Order: sequence, then C-alpha cells, then structure tokens
Amino acid sequence: MSSSQHTTEKSNMYSSGLRGKTKLQQDKIDEHNKQQREQQHREQQEQKEQADQEKININNSASSMILYLFFLIFMSVWIIVTIYAIVKSFICAGKSGTTAEKIIGIFLAIFLGPFYLIYLSSMDGYCKDSQVM
Repeated sequence: MSSSQHTTEKSNMYSSGLRGKTKLQQDKIDEHNKQQREQQHREQQEQKEQADQEKININNSASSMILYLFFLIFMSVWIIVTIYAIVKSFICAGKSGTTAEKIIGIFLAIFLGPFYLIYLSSMDGYCKDSQVM
C-alpha cells in the first residue's frame, strides 16, 4: 500500500467517523428539540386546563352565590311566617274551637311553621270570634 493510498484511506475513515459523530450529535439535538416541543405542548395543555378550571370555578362560585341568596331569602321568609303562625296560634287558642284543634294548631305552628296557615284556613270552626249573646 502506498502512503498516498494510506493517507486517503485514513482521511476517508476520519471523515466517515466525523460524519458518524455528527449524525449522533444531530440525533441528540433532534431528540432534545423533540423533548422541548413535547414539554412546551404539555405546559400549554396545563395552562389551558388551568384556565378552563378557573372558568368553572368562577361559574361555580356565581352559581353557589345565587343558590346561597335563594336559600337565605327562603329561610328569612320561612322564619317570618313561622313567627306569625306561632303568634296567630296563641291568639286562636283564646277563640272558638275544640281543645284538640287548639293544641294541634299550636304544635303545627311551632314545628311546621307556614303549614299552620293551611290548617287555619281549612278548619271551619277553628279560630272564629266567639259571638256574644
């Protein structure tokens, strides 16, 4: 083998070795870029999911506020009507009706509140003014 052939052969081996190293380096760079793109995609997905969750939380808080207000108004009306029913049942205890009707009226007013008013309107002889003769 001549020295020029030997040098050319070494040069070819060296350049093919460089190409092999360059290919490996390029593969590593490509892999790294791919991982970065995947990481960015995951981060974007997480940000989108977080934004969606915040929208849901805002909607839930608005819904819960409306529900809370409805409940507050309902309970306020219930308590006011219950107080009225209790007072009315004690007033009716001094008016016409049987003792059983009066006791049932007081218990209904205390325990069922507004439903006492249904009892009051459905009982004909209960809570009528006594006629003076």
